[in-house]
Amino acid sequence: STTLDENEIFHRLDQSLMSYLEFEKNLIFVVSKDTGLAIRVRVGFSQEDAQYIQTHIADDSLLMEDLHAGNIFSSVTTPKQRKESINQIFNVSHFVLTPILIQSGFLGIVFVGNSTASATMTSGDEELISILANQIGQSIENARLFEEVFKSQQSLEMKVQERTKQLAQALEEVKAISQTKSDFVSSVSHELRTPLTSIKG
Repeated sequence: STTLDENEIFHRLDQSLMSYLEFEKNLIFVVSKDTGLAIRVRVGFSQEDAQYIQTHIADDSLLMEDLHAGNIFSSVTTPKQRKESINQIFNVSHFVLTPILIQSGFLGIVFVGNSTASATMTSGDEELISILANQIGQSIENARLFEEVFKSQQSLEMKVQERTKQLAQALEEVKAISQTKSDFVSSVSHELRTPLTSIKG
C-alpha cells in the first residue's frame, strides 16, 4: 500500500515474504485484456508448471464462477471432490485459493500452498491470505487510478499546449492582418494627400 507502481506491488510479493509466511508455493494471476489470466508472481513453480495451472484454471468454468462470486477455497474447508481437483492442478497437499476482488469486480487470484504433508493449513492461514488478497486488490486499484489520473493530466497538458500554440498562431495572424490594414491606410492617405495638395493649391 506504500507504492502506486503496479509492478512494484508484485515485486514485493516475493520469495522472502512467502518464506516468512511459511508457504512453499505461491502464484498470483491478474486478469489481462490480452491474455485472460496473466501470471504476475511465481514462487516454487517452474514456468511450465505455472502455465499448465494457468490453462487448467481458466478452463475450469465452475471454479472461475465461484472465484468471481468471491468464494475462497482451502484444504481446511473445501469439499473433498473440489479439494482433490485443486490439489491435482497445483500438485500440493495443502492450499488456500482466494480471489482478488475490487470495487468493479474480479481482478485475479492468489494461491499459496505446501507440498509437504506435515505443513498443514489452518483457518488462520485462510483468513491471512484473504486479507492479503484484499490488500493486493486495493493497492492495484489505487495504482491504476493514479496511472489513469496521471495519463489524463498528461493528455490535458498536451491539449493545453496545443491550444496555446494555436492561439499564438492566431494572434500572429491578427497582428499581420492589423499591420497590413495599417500599411494600406497609410498608403491610401499618402496617395490622396498629393492630389489634394494640388487641388488646394
